[in-house]
Amino acid sequence: MKTLLGSAVSLLLILASCNLNQAESSEHEYVLKKLHNEVMEIHDSVMPRMSEIAKLKREMKKMLNDNANSAKADSIQQLVYQLGEADEAMMNWMGEFKKPDYSNFEQAKSIYTKEKVKIESVRDKMITTISKAKAFQSRL
Repeated sequence: MKTLLGSAVSLLLILASCNLNQAESSEHEYVLKKLHNEVMEIHDSVMPRMSEIAKLKREMKKMLNDNANSAKADSIQQLVYQLGEADEAMMNWMGEFKKPDYSNFEQAKSIYTKEKVKIESVRDKMITTISKAKAFQSRL
């Protein structure tokens, strides 16, 4: 009788432990998916602006050719360079980003946190550079 009762208690403890592990695993997966979505939302919000950067860069290069010897040439060249940097920042981020392995929660969470900071920086660089180029064009 004691053996049967002891076995039943052990079985209940094992089952309870499994349920706790499943709940923790589900919560970890939820947190990681949420972080993944936050990173991708930032990316998706600025990715369409890559074509805008390319267009502005073409326009600025044409302006540079038309104003090669003017006082504006240095400012135009700087904007062309900054537009290229913004484009390259996004391309590099996309090439380097890899969805982390979810089996190590803390490591995956850390990777997503770092990637979010990186893509926010890319976003800020893109928006700032686009704004500068448009402002320069509007002054001409």
